[in-house]
Amino acid sequence: MKRTYFLIIALLVQVQLFAQSSNLIFFTEDGEKFILFIDGDQKNDAPLTRVTASGINSDFAQVKVRFEHPGAPVLTQQMMIDPGMQMTSVIRKNKKGRYVMRPVSSVPVASISETETVRIEDATVSEKPAGTSISASSSTVSAGGQAQGGDDQVSVGIGVSDGQNNVNMQVKVEVSGSFKETHSTAPEDPEPVSQESQIVECAAMSTADYTRAKKSISNKAFADEKMTIVRQVLRANCVSVDQVIGFIDLFTFEENKLDVAKAAYVRTTDKGNYYQVNDALTYSESVEELNRFLESQ
Repeated sequence: MKRTYFLIIALLVQVQLFAQSSNLIFFTEDGEKFILFIDGDQKNDAPLTRVTASGINSDFAQVKVRFEHPGAPVLTQQMMIDPGMQMTSVIRKNKKGRYVMRPVSSVPVASISETETVRIEDATVSEKPAGTSISASSSTVSAGGQAQGGDDQVSVGIGVSDGQNNVNMQVKVEVSGSFKETHSTAPEDPEPVSQESQIVECAAMSTADYTRAKKSISNKAFADEKMTIVRQVLRANCVSVDQVIGFIDLFTFEENKLDVAKAAYVRTTDKGNYYQVNDALTYSESVEELNRFLESQ
């Protein structure tokens, strides 16, 4: 019986990990229809204006958007994933007419539903009648799952046989938003907003998130690729002055160092210490240019 229950517990752990994975939601500002790919996996069969990718368990994902309109460029971008979060991004054209992705909200998946529970129901153990012959002694576990979009539940049926006992269990996982799109996190037609109006109060990145971000930046060979990831990180996170200096140190050329210093200021939590960034720059001209930039903010 111990072996039987260990098998059940292992399956429950897998179900719980599924319930805590991240969701990614993308929608177009002007109503263009598109096909979404996450790490090469196609998420919708027909072009849509809004697509949800559920059950994302990686820290980083390669996002590709292929528009329905013939001749439209394919939009590809690497995205850092916050574990256990539902992240919503808008796809729109920037001032140069190029399609870009911009985050608009990030909320815990667990907070989407008022009641998110994992419960075991109808667990029964039936003893074999005396005198019954048993032909096998190995343990087997069978499970079947069904997604119910109406109540946002995942029902998993578990059957366990170890040759001596039968255990039948029904596990239900209620995960709102995992199997249907949620339309309450962002407006269908948001008005373009400036960078300043997107600023929100937040805490600096955790040590674990900051370490992952630095590793991803370091893995890129070219400065423009590194800068792309820096901007992605800053759009979704706030940073401390020490973390800004750490990002700057990943670049070789002064121009890139200065770009990081300018881009990170608006997302820095301790702006009173931003003078320390001067020490990460090599030339006095760069310090003066940064100072002029800060005075303009």
